[in-house]
Amino acid sequence: ETNVAIVKGIPTGDHTVNQILITGNTLYVGIGLRTINGRKGEWTSGSRDDFGGSGFWGGGVGKTWGDSAWGGTISWIRNLDLVPDKEDAANPYPTANRLFSEQFVNDPSPYKNVTNKLVVHSAGTRNPFGLAFDESGALFFTVNFNRTDTNSDGTSGFGLHGDVLDGNFANDVNDQCFRAAKGADYGYANDNWRNVANMLSPGTTGYKRFKSITFDNLWNKGPYRFPNPGLPIGLGPHSSSNGCAFGYGTWLPTELKGRLFIARWNTTVTEANTDPKVNSLTYQDVVAVDVKTGDIKRVAWMFGQPIDLIEDTKGRLLIADYSNSVNGGNGILWRMESSL
Repeated sequence: ETNVAIVKGIPTGDHTVNQILITGNTLYVGIGLRTINGRKGEWTSGSRDDFGGSGFWGGGVGKTWGDSAWGGTISWIRNLDLVPDKEDAANPYPTANRLFSEQFVNDPSPYKNVTNKLVVHSAGTRNPFGLAFDESGALFFTVNFNRTDTNSDGTSGFGLHGDVLDGNFANDVNDQCFRAAKGADYGYANDNWRNVANMLSPGTTGYKRFKSITFDNLWNKGPYRFPNPGLPIGLGPHSSSNGCAFGYGTWLPTELKGRLFIARWNTTVTEANTDPKVNSLTYQDVVAVDVKTGDIKRVAWMFGQPIDLIEDTKGRLLIADYSNSVNGGNGILWRMESSL
C-alpha cells in the first residue's frame, strides 16, 4: 500500500478542503474560499492577513490578496490511475508558485484541462461542503453562504465588517444546494477570478450560470420573510448546511424517497439589537430536499451538532453528531429508520 500526499499546499484560511467522493477512478472535492467573502483587500479574512497584520477574528482588518484558482470550487482529478505515486504529483501549480503570494493568486493553472491533476470542475461557490451522488451518478453539493444581504439580482453584498450579524435576517442569503455540472458557474463573488477565468465570465462561449435548487433569496426583490427552521422554504441563512446523502430506503414515505437529506446546525444567532426570544435562529436538524422542485421538509431535529450523514446498505440513515449536548458533550452516531 502506498501512502503519499499527491497534492500539497492547497491554500486554506477561513475555509478549507472539505469532503471528497470517488467514483470509478475520478475524485471530486469541494474547496472553500480562503477568504470570508471572495474579495481581496481589507475585511476579507477572519483568520489571516497577507500583509503582516491580523485577521479580524484576532482584532485586525484581515487584508488579503484574495483567493487562488482553487478557491470556491468543486475540483477533480479525472483519472487517479494516471497520477504517479510521487509527492505532489497531482498539483497543477508550478513549483515556483507554491508559496502563497500575489503571484500565486494570479496563476490560472487549476483552470487548465489536465486529466491527472487537481483542476477545477466548476466554480463560483463560497464553501462547498457536503457531496453526494444520486442513484444515477449525478453529483450534488451543499454550500455555506456568508452573513450578507441579497442584492436581488443574483448577487450578494460584501458582508458586514468582521462578519458580524446585521439587524435583519429576512433579506440575508440562504445556504444553498446545487447539482454539479462541469464548467458551471454557481454565481458567488470572486475578485481574482470572476471575469478572468472563462468559467466565471458571462458572455464566454459555453458559459452556464447555475442557480441553487433550494430558495436562496438571491433573486428575491421582496417581500422578505423571516426564516422558520421548522418550516423551511430554503435552507435558511446562517444555517451551516453540511453533509448530505440521498435516501432510497423502502421504509421512507413516498414523498421523501429519493430526496437529498442534509444535516444543518449552528450556534444560535440573534439579529443585532433585538430581543433574542423573538429574532433568533437555531438549526440542529436534518432536512430532506426534493432536488427536482427544491421543496424542503424537516424530518428530524433536537440534535446537537449534526455534521454529516450517509445511507447504509439497508437504506437506513446514519447521522454523525460530533458534539452532542444530549450526550454530555460527546460525539454520537444516530441511526434513523422506520419504527414500524
